[in-house]
Amino acid sequence: MSPVRITCDASSPAGQTVQLLCRLSNVVPTIVVSKDQNQSTPPRYEEDTTKASSSSSFEGLVPVAKALTRSLTNDDDDFVSSSSLLGTTDAEKLAIDDWLAAVNTTYSGTEFEADCEHALESLNEHLKTKSHVAANDRVTLADIVLFGMVREKVKQTMSSGQLKQKKSLVRWCKRMQSALSLGESEGAIDFSAMDVKWTALPRSESGGKAHVSTSDKPDDGGAQHPQGGSQPLDDPVAEEKRLKAIAKKEAKAAEKAAAKAARQAAAAEAGEKGGGDASAAEKEVDVSVVDIRVGKIVKAWEHPEADKLWAEEIDVGLEKPLQVCSGLREFKTLEDMTNAEVLVICNMKPNKMRGLNSEAMVLCASNEAHTKVDFVKPPSGAKIGERVTFEGFEGEPEKVLNPKKKQLDKVLPKLKTDADGVACYDGKKAMTSAGPCSSSLKDCFIK
Repeated sequence: MSPVRITCDASSPAGQTVQLLCRLSNVVPTIVVSKDQNQSTPPRYEEDTTKASSSSSFEGLVPVAKALTRSLTNDDDDFVSSSSLLGTTDAEKLAIDDWLAAVNTTYSGTEFEADCEHALESLNEHLKTKSHVAANDRVTLADIVLFGMVREKVKQTMSSGQLKQKKSLVRWCKRMQSALSLGESEGAIDFSAMDVKWTALPRSESGGKAHVSTSDKPDDGGAQHPQGGSQPLDDPVAEEKRLKAIAKKEAKAAEKAAAKAARQAAAAEAGEKGGGDASAAEKEVDVSVVDIRVGKIVKAWEHPEADKLWAEEIDVGLEKPLQVCSGLREFKTLEDMTNAEVLVICNMKPNKMRGLNSEAMVLCASNEAHTKVDFVKPPSGAKIGERVTFEGFEGEPEKVLNPKKKQLDKVLPKLKTDADGVACYDGKKAMTSAGPCSSSLKDCFIK
């Protein structure tokens, strides 16, 4: 690989995640420590221009993670290769990209800080039928990045006793620590206090890259707990049967999906030939499924159980205001919140955030490091309750977004502000009857 310089903030989850990837890539990062927890430095990847004929640079967790992964060229069985981590099929690549998008929208920033319990429960639910998040038979980049981002929260959840209810999440975390050969000095989670079995690989003594296994079977030397000492192993025969059952189930699901796709293609073709409507074909998820409306915060107060949350009542033109919890206490004062006109996603499935019901979500622009956050605002004269539209995406919104379909995770990565601060979806402006919506933050993600 070309000589590179990696800079990451050791005090942030994103920086710690990049450090995990640097171990795999045999790269020694430049570590910076932010004095202000709210001003963490985003990870950065830079090629050494003095030694390379051409150079590239990337900033932000996901771009840096992908760049580091592409530098892996060893295809031996002892190491996971770049192609393996980034996906070997189109379906895997799509799943990996979806999960990396979810890292930006669900598993980072103030929203994750404020409602990590719901996010971890969602991950636990997904892992009930999968060994890893994207490819069932091995670790991918999505696993490594996601594990790096949730690791500290898992530690905190374990100390509160809530982790015992998330057995699938625990199993996955143990797999990841085993695969990445993490010990106490690398920040491994100590599961020894929990009444669970541990399956792990001994740490590689050969030096160089960290050993990453695509199997959960131990080496001949036996399994070692990352904190030292032996632990009983899971039954490998039972584990193999379980994985085969999961693979069989997924194969059946893939067969059904292929049959459904064939039926939809046939219906679309029949519609074209007959001059009819080909709407039987399933549409790709886009912003039209999301019900974004102009709203006004009529009341705001401090969440009694969460230091980083505001609770609000927002008028969106319905019979009564929606109650919303927003992780904005670090960025907005009570005065900023009260009477603010904002954009609101109104068709989210209600969920509890530290005991309070949250029925919607306020859209904000944020820089990559999540150190600057501001509202996406409607223009002056926009009507409270009117729906925000995007040219070319005029479909009707879902009545309620389905979290299991990850519809919002597929839409949010394409919501950004442009160079003028105008909110856009895939380059199309967010419009109201009074004009486009905008934010003070330019060229930023919206979430």
